[in-house]
Amino acid sequence: MKPITFPPEFDPLTRYFSNLAAQRYSCRTFNGAPLPGSARSQLLAAIASLNRTAPAPLRLALFDASDLRKENLFTTGTYGMIRRPAAYLAGITAPENTSDWLEFGRSMQTTLMLATFLEIQSCWIGGVFDRRTCGQVLNLAPEEKVPAVVALGIAAPRRTVRDRLVRWSSGRGLRRPIGKLCFHRDWGEPFEPSSRPDLAPLLENLRRAPSASNRQPWRVLVRENELNLYLARTPGYRRLVPAVDLQTIDMGIAAAHLEWSARERGFNLEWGDPPPQASSDVEPILTASIGSA
Repeated sequence: MKPITFPPEFDPLTRYFSNLAAQRYSCRTFNGAPLPGSARSQLLAAIASLNRTAPAPLRLALFDASDLRKENLFTTGTYGMIRRPAAYLAGITAPENTSDWLEFGRSMQTTLMLATFLEIQSCWIGGVFDRRTCGQVLNLAPEEKVPAVVALGIAAPRRTVRDRLVRWSSGRGLRRPIGKLCFHRDWGEPFEPSSRPDLAPLLENLRRAPSASNRQPWRVLVRENELNLYLARTPGYRRLVPAVDLQTIDMGIAAAHLEWSARERGFNLEWGDPPPQASSDVEPILTASIGSA
């Protein structure tokens, strides 16, 4: 992955990322009101700056839900039936390799977390939506795709019974213990926060990251000054949406959480090549070298 440099509009994440990661949840029922003017303007400015620095063909776009709904963009089966969002954040790319999927997830999640700072709720939609119609709405080039979108808006005052049922049935809100996701030096030694109190807050924020169907496919080997990131694929999951590698996008989301957590704690994090193959059950994805800022 050749990470882009995020513009100054994203600087609040450096100060508040842990709080934002703790408070953010997948909101499926919004109040239908437009995005507040100031928040919308700040989000648009951040997206515009990001698009100027992002490598082609990656770009993000923000659209009002009223415009998209005219095109019947989303099917009724979309992720628990998202209701009354104000807008959608769409990511556009032409992925050719793992790095493209990673950067897509990293950039989208970073923008989503800025929306959280601006008191805008959100919900990832990576599975069931009309990608062909979406391409027409966004005027895509033939080689471009919209792998996922994010619904944005102000949460309804109360979650509906449907929301609670969908959240319960799919395991949303639940997260695996950190020792099931992160390991100290080898797979036989679950990570204990007390063993590396300097890195424990980073890995806790990683644990809080959203993922498709809440599968949390990331696995981390913690070494002296290095985090080795691996992907533990869910068998058969790739067949659900063959054109989109949702679980590699999840790894990009995980990378965003690690990177901004490191900045918040005063670490210098640099992304490197995939680590060595460590097990037949996982795919090597990224190495994060961590040092003092």
